[in-house]
Amino acid sequence: MRADLIFKNAVIHTMDPQRPTATQMAVWNGQILALDEQLAGVDCDNVVDCEGRTLLPGFVDAHTHLGWTGTREFSVDVTTETTAAAVLDRVAAAAATRAASEWIEVTGYDQRRIGGTHLTAAQLDQAGGGRPVWVKHFSGHASVASSAALAAAGDQALAAACLERAGLLLEEEQELVSTQVYPYPLAFIEQAVRVAAELCLRDGVTSIVDAGIGAGLASISAVELRAFQNLVAAGELPVRATLMPHFDALQPIEAHPDDTLEVGLGLAVASGFGGERLRIGHVKFWFDGGMMARTAAFTEPYSGTDNVGLLAGEREALISQVASAHASGYRVAIHAIGDVAIDAAIDALEAARSRRPFVHARPRLEHGAYIRDDQLAALADLGVTVVSQPCFLQTSGDDFADIMGAERTARLYRGRSLLDAGIRLAASTDRPHAGTPLQAVQALTERRSNTGRSLAHAERLSVAEALRAYTIDAAYAAGTEAWTGSLTPGKRADIVMLDRDPHDTPVEEIGGIAVAQTYVDGALVWQGGAA
Repeated sequence: MRADLIFKNAVIHTMDPQRPTATQMAVWNGQILALDEQLAGVDCDNVVDCEGRTLLPGFVDAHTHLGWTGTREFSVDVTTETTAAAVLDRVAAAAATRAASEWIEVTGYDQRRIGGTHLTAAQLDQAGGGRPVWVKHFSGHASVASSAALAAAGDQALAAACLERAGLLLEEEQELVSTQVYPYPLAFIEQAVRVAAELCLRDGVTSIVDAGIGAGLASISAVELRAFQNLVAAGELPVRATLMPHFDALQPIEAHPDDTLEVGLGLAVASGFGGERLRIGHVKFWFDGGMMARTAAFTEPYSGTDNVGLLAGEREALISQVASAHASGYRVAIHAIGDVAIDAAIDALEAARSRRPFVHARPRLEHGAYIRDDQLAALADLGVTVVSQPCFLQTSGDDFADIMGAERTARLYRGRSLLDAGIRLAASTDRPHAGTPLQAVQALTERRSNTGRSLAHAERLSVAEALRAYTIDAAYAAGTEAWTGSLTPGKRADIVMLDRDPHDTPVEEIGGIAVAQTYVDGALVWQGGAA
């Protein structure tokens, strides 16, 4: 028998407990064909000598936003700026090249990075020369708008209230501006997705879950699915994509009463529709805001304030929507960061299960930043997978520890206690936020901020456990473990080659391991200078 490709002299971690390691691997027709002794009698002209490098399954980024990430390449990106003056200078420079009525979109904004105080509409008015300016917080949960941007908003009463806060928009208030800017043209969205997908390949990511398309805070168009579909048809989507429609993208549908179908996408398409390259996944719900924007919902206030955040809607309405989606055949994923939102998520999933038994439901809790001890048993009983963003420990750990206080910090972005409770953990980047899979593995095993501050040290995982969170367990969260997540014969040959083995690398150096090559369906799609 002839293979299309053979890797030899490799350190292969398959992430398959039935066959955890190997040194040789054959690929045929885009699939893993054989390992080690199974290669007996297999011929191949295309042999890659790995020279001792490490092969892992291509990383599965279980929560990301490709379109949103890619648009940053075409906006005024102020991610690296560290002062308000520098951000405003960038706005002024953009204004000098724009027509008087042309929008200026700014991405990568973070008030914490520029001194802790938000920009104001008045500052944007001056820097933008009276143009409509929209400065988007990189968390997605807040933004600042100029007076001209708010002057054209549909709800002038709400716009006036936001101007009283100097143009600060929180959560759904951002629709005052987003409805003027969105939807982006399909061709632009396709370009943005392609750009973001290339960034994924650079980091060894071969499969992604796009968390919230078609509506909601993370969406940039009601027709984002078509952009992905067009890319697949043109052979220009280099990663596998599972798309999560936002609940607001679903519509009431008329069906036979026996079918319990109440809401759905067009033609009642449900979770799992599609193929190995592009498919529909869970339905996304937002139950609260974000810690960076101080809108995540907590029982106790943020340290030094009386702010406890807020839920994303009426509690009973959110619970009812989850139950309705589940009854209609959709898997559900709930964005819940603070413990109040997680309480509501637990109640929603219990209501959904009581209405219709959980059969292959695989509910997901997105983020789960602060899970109390008493919530662990309920999450385990419901079969919830917690989809976490470990790199936030590095990039925002100091800030989160300050606003949470010592007691809550000990339970921040939990790891060990989840696994011990029987709760599956999947990892993700939440692009366009900072971080890579290998940096996340380091964060899960090291539990330190970028300044060296220890964060919930008792929640550390082993390297092997952390890698599972970015491979087979992330694939399970996406519903794609039948063809991704492990280097098992018969699965797709999605592979990342690393210059070093994370298992044998000092923990503090794991995030710096170079990705040498990335393969999708056995085809080399990215190669670094180290390969």
